[in-house]
Amino acid sequence: MSAATEVRIAAAPPQVSPRDVENVERALVDASARTPVLFFYTTAMTWLLLATALGFLASIKMHRPDFLSGWGGLRFIGDSSWFTYGRIWPAYLNVLAYGWACLAGLGTAIWLTARLCRVTLRSTRLLIWGGILWNIGVTCGVTSILSGNGQAHEFMEFPRGVAAILFTAYTLMAVWGVVMFRLRRTGRAYISLWYLFAGFLWFPWLYAAAYLTISVFHPPGVM
Repeated sequence: MSAATEVRIAAAPPQVSPRDVENVERALVDASARTPVLFFYTTAMTWLLLATALGFLASIKMHRPDFLSGWGGLRFIGDSSWFTYGRIWPAYLNVLAYGWACLAGLGTAIWLTARLCRVTLRSTRLLIWGGILWNIGVTCGVTSILSGNGQAHEFMEFPRGVAAILFTAYTLMAVWGVVMFRLRRTGRAYISLWYLFAGFLWFPWLYAAAYLTISVFHPPGVM
């Protein structure tokens, strides 16, 4: 082999396989999703810890109803019944559903949507602001339940104002889902991506319909 041939071989660019390109794309997508996904997971785990404490307290109240009955925590407002079973149990259910499950599911949905669309995250401010509003809404809702201002329907004990905050927060995240779906790589969309896209639109519709039906129209009987 001549010296010129060796120089041409050494100068030849390395072969890049489609697998290598796909790995680089995945790494870029994961890096762009890191901040919002960790934000949603971190807040979800915080709510899970609170739900665990509330559930444990509710289990104690089942066989010791007088536990913490003389300590309201916020007596300066004239109410010493914040820690009764009738308030702790719905607070536990709502923290578990809206604080832990929803935020953990949204964090997973964000990562899956970015992966299946094969594009880096766009409009991340919508996600962050939506997550902040969601946490504010859950905080206000749990406080309302413990203070005795909740509604009497299971998993819908949050008052109207809190429901409006949650609806606004989820609308921001739904808009992000639509943007990502429109910016997806050309080609056929996975069926799982269609399910995620439908979920971003389906949940706010069901949530708004349920709260309007219960809190505004007041249907009679089993309706």
